[in-house]
Amino acid sequence: MNGIEINSRFILRLILWVVILWLLYITYDILLLLFISYIIMAALYPAVKRLEENNIPRWLGIISIFVAFIFTVGMIIAVTLPPLVTQTQMFIASLPDLVNKVVNIVDVRGYLDRTEIAGYVRELVLGLSKEFGGAPASIIRVGAGIINNVVATIMVFVFSFYLIMEREKVHRVLVALVPYSDKKKLNRFLEKVDAKLGDWMRGQLLLMLIIGLASLVGLLILGVPFAIPLAVIAGTLELVPIIGPILAVIPAVIVALAVSPIKALAVVILYLLIQQLEGSLVVPRVMKKAVGLDPLVVILAIMVGARIAGPLGALLAIPTAAILMIFATEWTKT
Repeated sequence: MNGIEINSRFILRLILWVVILWLLYITYDILLLLFISYIIMAALYPAVKRLEENNIPRWLGIISIFVAFIFTVGMIIAVTLPPLVTQTQMFIASLPDLVNKVVNIVDVRGYLDRTEIAGYVRELVLGLSKEFGGAPASIIRVGAGIINNVVATIMVFVFSFYLIMEREKVHRVLVALVPYSDKKKLNRFLEKVDAKLGDWMRGQLLLMLIIGLASLVGLLILGVPFAIPLAVIAGTLELVPIIGPILAVIPAVIVALAVSPIKALAVVILYLLIQQLEGSLVVPRVMKKAVGLDPLVVILAIMVGARIAGPLGALLAIPTAAILMIFATEWTKT
């Protein structure tokens, strides 16, 4: 009877998990928002905890941090958006001329088909003009598309607020849901996940800011046109490890090459210098406790994430891979 009873429990649990997995599959978009909210919770909880230790209620600490964040982002947008819009529109308008100058410099003997290149550039400009060329609202719409829409943004803030408020309870629920006898080990696992995710997000945001500002200052010193959009591209692409910094160089070199080959060479040296400083000084200090994954694992994770959920999936692939790495490390311990 004991054997039958254990088997029955096992079958019931198996059915329950199948149902849970099916629900996870059909609600994956909501789960993505929850995952983003969990990462935000992990990043903000240490600051909320410090405020709580100074006799500030948790709810007030969370709201204070949210207000400070919204105010900071609002100020950055107010300062950078007008020149960003203007320079982006100017860049799109001058793209055919820039490409023509670059072709003239590179293809001295006339091997390339200029008419075909002009056709490709014309199509590119038309496509970019539809996205960015109309009005500043177009730029805002594209930027806001990172989080999908206003409703999704509000939901992320709501979920994050709840997760921080009820962090201990959330941990208890997650531990109770997992059918594993060593609950202390599960708690340790969740604490490590929170620490890793928080370190990753805080470090990543700081890296983006440092690289964006360094690129902006360097490009302005060199007198490269469209410095603001190029710096925004460099800072944003810092989200994509390994590949991102390489991709950020391409538009900057194209713009500089249209001015002169020496300027383009100076831009390449600038970006190499920034990357060297990032690798030797910034990353060891900023990301020393954050995600430490093999470059091949990072690339594969990004590819799989992009295939499953597009750009957002590619972004969240790295923290997901870090969680899996923690899981593998914890459960392979003897």
